[in-house]
Amino acid sequence: MIKKEIIKILVVEDETLLRNHLIKLIKSIKCIPIQIIGDATNGIEAYKIVEKELPDLVISDIKMPGGDGLTLAQKVHDNYPTIKFVILSGYDEFSYAQTALRSDVKDYLLKPIDKELLKTTILNISNQIFSENETFVINNSNQDKKQMCDFIINYLDNNFNKDISIADLSVKCGFTQEYLGKIFKKYTNQTISQYIINLRVKEAEKLLIKYPNMEIYRIAELVGYKDNSFYFSRIFKNKTGIQPSEYRKLNQTKHDIP
Repeated sequence: MIKKEIIKILVVEDETLLRNHLIKLIKSIKCIPIQIIGDATNGIEAYKIVEKELPDLVISDIKMPGGDGLTLAQKVHDNYPTIKFVILSGYDEFSYAQTALRSDVKDYLLKPIDKELLKTTILNISNQIFSENETFVINNSNQDKKQMCDFIINYLDNNFNKDISIADLSVKCGFTQEYLGKIFKKYTNQTISQYIINLRVKEAEKLLIKYPNMEIYRIAELVGYKDNSFYFSRIFKNKTGIQPSEYRKLNQTKHDIP
C-alpha cells in the first residue's frame, strides 16, 4: 500500500490573532503528518497560493475584505476539484451552510473554533485524502484479498458521494471487475453497488434531519445522485419503505416531541 505522505494545508483568515491561533491549533495535531504551506488574509491572496502550492486542504474564514471564503471555495472547486475545503464562520445561519455545501465544502465550523472538533474534521478529511491517493499492491493470498477488500471499503466510505467507477477500482487493485466483485461479496456479503447504496441512504437520512429546509434534489446531489433526484427517491424508498420527504417529516415530528 503506497500512501500520500503529508497533508498540505492553507489557512485563510483576515484577523492576524485568529489566523495565528488557528495555525497553532492545526500544528498541535500530531497523529498525522501536516504541513502549513501558507496563510492568507483574503480569498484573492489565497487563490494565488492555491495555484502555486496546490494544497490538499484549505481552511478559510467565510467573511473577509478583498475576497470572501465562499467565492474562494467555489473557485477552488471549479478549477481544483480534488482540493478539500473547510469554512469557518461566526454566522450560524443555514443559508451560509447551504451555499458552502453547493461548493463541495467538506465541513462548516463555527467560531470560536473547538480544538477537538477541528482535529476530528482534519483527521476525517486527511483519511479521505490518503484514501484517494493510495495505490494498492498485493499478492494473491487470502490475507491480501482481505486487505484489498478493506481498502475498497475505506475508499467507498470516503468517496460514496462521488461518481464511483468499479472499472477505476479494478485498475487500482489490479484485478478484473468480475474478480473484484467476487472478493468484495465474499468478505462483505453484498455487492459493491449495494454497499454504495447503503452508504448513500444512511448519509441522506442524516442530511434530511440536519437540514430540514434543504430541497430533496440537493440532498440527492450531496449523497452522489447528481441530476437524478427521482432515482434517489426510488432507491431511498426501496431501502427505508418511505419517501425522503416522509422520512424527514416523521423524524422531525419525533424530535419535536418533548
